Amino acid sequence: MRERGSGRFTDSFLEDLRERIPISEVIRTRASVDNKKSKPNRGDYWFCCPFHGENRPSFHCEDRNGRYHCFGCGVTGNHFKFLMELDGVSFPRAVEMVASLAGVNLPGREETEKERRERFQREQDRKRRDEQRARQDQKDMERKTETVRSIWAEAKPIAGTLAEEYLRSRSIELADFPEGTEWMPSLRFHPRLSLQGAKHPALIGGVQNKDRKLIAIWRIFLQPNGKALVNEDGKKVKLGLGPANGGAVRLGPVTETLRLTEGIETGLGVALLSSKPASVWATLSTSGMMGLEIPEGVKRLEIYADGDRHRLHQRTGEIVDPPGIAAAKKLQKRAREAGLEAVIYASPEPDDWLDVWTLRKNDEQRIRNVQYL
Repeated sequence: MRERGSGRFTDSFLEDLRERIPISEVIRTRASVDNKKSKPNRGDYWFCCPFHGENRPSFHCEDRNGRYHCFGCGVTGNHFKFLMELDGVSFPRAVEMVASLAGVNLPGREETEKERRERFQREQDRKRRDEQRARQDQKDMERKTETVRSIWAEAKPIAGTLAEEYLRSRSIELADFPEGTEWMPSLRFHPRLSLQGAKHPALIGGVQNKDRKLIAIWRIFLQPNGKALVNEDGKKVKLGLGPANGGAVRLGPVTETLRLTEGIETGLGVALLSSKPASVWATLSTSGMMGLEIPEGVKRLEIYADGDRHRLHQRTGEIVDPPGIAAAKKLQKRAREAGLEAVIYASPEPDDWLDVWTLRKNDEQRIRNVQYL
């Protein structure tokens, strides 16, 4: 469906305009990018949504397809729709604004010599910035990859460590798995990792790509007593390191049926709840869920999505899927298009699947403790 007022501009002009300026550059004029979550070298950016206001970034855009989507309020669109809906301007005006950012003259009007020189200079400046950013991104990625490998080499298996104590505090114990099970090699423990000028122990998950190469790590920082380290807001301190796109923490080998969760702890909970054998992998985030590179040999995905509450779209009044469900649906669609079976199991609101495991374990313990007179 063509945008209203697009008759003034040909499809080829609009397509060329979108290709000349990344959608992230348009969004940057109205929102601040989240540098920790974004992957500039892949043209993958996250922002705090300028439409509904938030503290945690759920507004995502990809330069390669020129689209944005907010997993919080559900807005979605391209360069022009972004400005039309946020600024309340017409389609022609939005095109003019994007053209100005891109240094492109609108059709039907002859460029002056001054405008031509200015446009050329803007294009050269943009090209120079893009090249500098690409070089810096490459250096940053190489540095992070080296740090990831170093930390992983220093870490050790979690048996008998604070990492095992932490999992026990989350109702995850090796004794609950089938006899003979050992802790997954993708989980390790590091006694002293740097965090804001201090050293803390941490449970580490190794993120592998579809070729099994270690590409990143996930760090769950711990207190000396084995409990999770929390920040001033009371939230657990969990941080990624390295380019994790497409990867996952593998809590088992490749199997024909692959079970997916966001968190490592949730993944272990799903593994404990499952009766039929199949591996569980943790994608670590909604973006990780959407971008998972599915390895060869997998025929069926079971996506165990977090049961977050549905939200009300603040502008339209419609009920929208929570981020976890929206991400699961995107992966499901991609998997089905590739010929795989894909099903979604949403946990009961407001719990996740680890909560479900904990409840079952506690119930079983209470039954064992009953004394019959």
